[in-house]
Amino acid sequence: MPNAPAAQVRTAQILVLALLAGVVALAAVAMMVGPVSPTPPAPATGAPPAGPFGGIDPLLLVLGALIVGQIPALVFLGAGVWRQAAQTAARLAADPESRDRALAALWFNSVIVRAALAEGAGLFGGVVLLLKGDPLALAGVGFAVAVLLALVPTRGRLQHFVRRAANAGANIPTREPHAR
Repeated sequence: MPNAPAAQVRTAQILVLALLAGVVALAAVAMMVGPVSPTPPAPATGAPPAGPFGGIDPLLLVLGALIVGQIPALVFLGAGVWRQAAQTAARLAADPESRDRALAALWFNSVIVRAALAEGAGLFGGVVLLLKGDPLALAGVGFAVAVLLALVPTRGRLQHFVRRAANAGANIPTREPHAR
């Protein structure tokens, strides 16, 4: 794909960086404002931790589950996109221009969906940080920042995606319609 759609790459860059800026801005505000809910008194020495989760805040447990659950979701989403890209490339192999446009659109949608998933963990971490002031909530922000930085689109990444998908599509055998 010698002429990658520059506007599509630029739009994806703006969207991913805007999601990243939102996560970082919320975390910064949460750190400046501090916890908005009062901290409960510390338990007496030797007393068992209060609550059903052994003293661990349920919001932090939900945040951890959100992060751990997103890792396989992001991996399976990537695998599904590659399978769909190869099928699209095989189906449109006769028209390289249409194939490249379809693959670029698939790449764009994939980047935005994966970025939105990661942003969810970051925003939830920011909200937990704002509510509770627990620095462990920064794990969600850190996860989101890492994933969003890894997803920042470039023209080279789009060209690589299209090239790999076209090569994978060329290896898929085409089925001839059965004669009746």
